[in-house]
Amino acid sequence: MKKIVIISCIFCFLTSSLFSQEVYPKNFEGTFIPVDFYNEVLKTKSYSQSIKNTNNIEFYTVVCLRNNNFWSNVKFHDGYLIKEPNFEYLTKNEVQYLLDKNTNFEYIKISDSTDYYSAYRYFLFENILKQILPTDFSYVKIQDNKFFIFNKEWQIDIDQYHYYNDLALIIYNYENRNTYKLGLQKKDDKIILIALKDSEGLSTFPEREILPLKFKSEKEFSSYVNENYKLGDEFYDKKDYRNAITHYENVINAYVCFHSGVINTDKSKNKEFQTYYYSIYNVACCYSLLKNYDEDSATYSYLYFALESGYPHLDYLLNDKDLEFTFKHYPKLKEELSEDFWYKKE
Repeated sequence: MKKIVIISCIFCFLTSSLFSQEVYPKNFEGTFIPVDFYNEVLKTKSYSQSIKNTNNIEFYTVVCLRNNNFWSNVKFHDGYLIKEPNFEYLTKNEVQYLLDKNTNFEYIKISDSTDYYSAYRYFLFENILKQILPTDFSYVKIQDNKFFIFNKEWQIDIDQYHYYNDLALIIYNYENRNTYKLGLQKKDDKIILIALKDSEGLSTFPEREILPLKFKSEKEFSSYVNENYKLGDEFYDKKDYRNAITHYENVINAYVCFHSGVINTDKSKNKEFQTYYYSIYNVACCYSLLKNYDEDSATYSYLYFALESGYPHLDYLLNDKDLEFTFKHYPKLKEELSEDFWYKKE
């Protein structure tokens, strides 16, 4: 008799706990963001500006209803379970909303997906990236919700603590042991790619503008490249390094535009691409020869850029007198290049 009483008590406890647990509407599962933030993104087309304009509002960065639990993430830096949710479920014009009855803040549904990281990135992809990138950039490719610049696949950095500059978006690419981060900034109706510095204050991808160039034929492209490369060499010989950089950059942009960004180390043995990676290398030398400490990190960036783009002569590079200023400024640079590009040693 005693055993039956104990079992009955346990059963009653379990069933009461089960039925007392609130069950949320299944059709509301998905990812929600604050309405105020949503509107800022649509208006500004800038992630950093949207963060700045709503920074003083104490709402959840994101709300995800998944498996009968509510999840959030502090500025996409620390995820956590919302322990005592108090939401009202609303539908307006066929769009679902959550109303936080504790704060009176509303959250709009941006996706039925419960993978809120992916849903959030896709929202920024659609409403910022695709809106600010001009459609005539032949070397910026968007395919299956992925995007490629200079033949590299990039992802949107959603960690809001990283947005201390006035950047529309930060994008990143993992390749080998290096992490490449770029900021997209709108300036004078152009999209500028800003190279973001790594933990050591250096960048392995040079700051550069995305400048669309169109060529009617390969002959027109070759003529443009040869003319600019020749002018770059002439200014280089005259020690007019600023003008030399301008013309070498024209060559780089021409290659990237004409070949739709499909330029990589596999083509380094193809003479067709020698002018491309030699131009990048020459820009690195120009920045070093300017002997300006404020700009010398550009040399570092362009050296990596050149080697990754196919420049094959590592031994020559490590002993090039035109790079002496940079090697003195960054004593460990030779060692780093030797380690990262050991396979290019002759």
